[in-house]
Amino acid sequence: MSDIAVLSEAETVQVVERRLDLAVSEFNVLSYKERRLHFSGGFLGEHSLAEITVRRIHDDNSTTTLHFFLKAKPASSPPQLAVVEDTDAFIKEVCAVINIFGKFRSALNDHGKSMEWTCECYYTRPDLLVFDDLSKKGFRAFNLNDHMVYEHFALAMKALANLHSASIIYEERHPTQPHRLTDEYSDILKEKFMSDEPGCPGIISVNVTIKTVCTLIDLIYGQETASRIKSKVQAVMNLIFKLQRPSERFRNVACHGDIKRENILYLHDGDTPIDVRLVDFQLIRYAPPANDIMCFLYLATDEEIRDKCSSQLLAIYHAHLSQNLRLHGLNPDKILPWKELEESCRVYKTLGILISIHYNPVILLKEQFISHVLKNPEEFERFANVDRSPVVTNGYRNDESYRRRVKKVIEEFVRECIEKAPEI
Repeated sequence: MSDIAVLSEAETVQVVERRLDLAVSEFNVLSYKERRLHFSGGFLGEHSLAEITVRRIHDDNSTTTLHFFLKAKPASSPPQLAVVEDTDAFIKEVCAVINIFGKFRSALNDHGKSMEWTCECYYTRPDLLVFDDLSKKGFRAFNLNDHMVYEHFALAMKALANLHSASIIYEERHPTQPHRLTDEYSDILKEKFMSDEPGCPGIISVNVTIKTVCTLIDLIYGQETASRIKSKVQAVMNLIFKLQRPSERFRNVACHGDIKRENILYLHDGDTPIDVRLVDFQLIRYAPPANDIMCFLYLATDEEIRDKCSSQLLAIYHAHLSQNLRLHGLNPDKILPWKELEESCRVYKTLGILISIHYNPVILLKEQFISHVLKNPEEFERFANVDRSPVVTNGYRNDESYRRRVKKVIEEFVRECIEKAPEI
């Protein structure tokens, strides 16, 4: 990792002070160790684990070892760093976890202890965030090749409900009414990645996705059918920009914005999932809850699970959000009634499908097909901003599991967004 991610001695003391809630005079730092995570799944950060051993001066000189997760700007990869800088991704996450979430918790009855959605952040600077290392508490992420059960998806929906209801509660309890988060954080919550404004990387990213989708269409369909489908791909893909903006039709909330499996950490009791945390808020945005819900359903589940469970999962989400609002004296039937949530999810189903074809051809790739891209800045630049078709084609032809799953993603896109007119 670049040396910018290493905590200074003074910063280490600040982290310990906040983690243990002790005065500086009450402890000594005995040691600091840091280990780089070379393949942690993050495109917009460099990650490492830190271990700090501390002696408590007024507690029989007992020693404690604390564990932290460090997330730094990707300084060693200029193409990745450029995306972070162009989208203000680090600034957005720093503001989210410290300022926005801090205000949310201050508006909640018990400072958010009964409505957890993410982990504690103990220190930030413009190029670094220091979090609890949740892996030491037993939390872990699942990738798309791991088996998950219904309880995993239900817990994730409850975590989203906690985040979204905290956003609503903060707005509704603000002394100035009506109040919206964008009154305070319009720049932070503005969509800067998946935007069609000049200079935004989303334009390049979507154009690369269009190339990838057209390549996969050629691999799946006959020439005549493929040509007909490809003629409509760009117009449909461009809908993604509209669906990432705040809605003028539905209630908006603070949305996670990047709700993939690797950004959801689960705690288990044996084989049973019992708790969950959402991480990585670099793409936080202001949009209807359905933005997160449908992106989660299309990035974290498959078509079979959606067909069987999406109605139940949506009901769990709404019941949990409604409970949170009622506990804070608010009426969910006025703020986010069930019919409005259902209607918004029908509209944002299109976003879920578009996000699926944008990300899944990449995140479904096994490490053997993608690791060389992440390690080589020039290859990453080409993969991210020019053409990823060769990598995707290699995966499609040589990995039966990838081929089967990506084919389903493309076929659903064609069926729901090409053969039908998207409902937006």
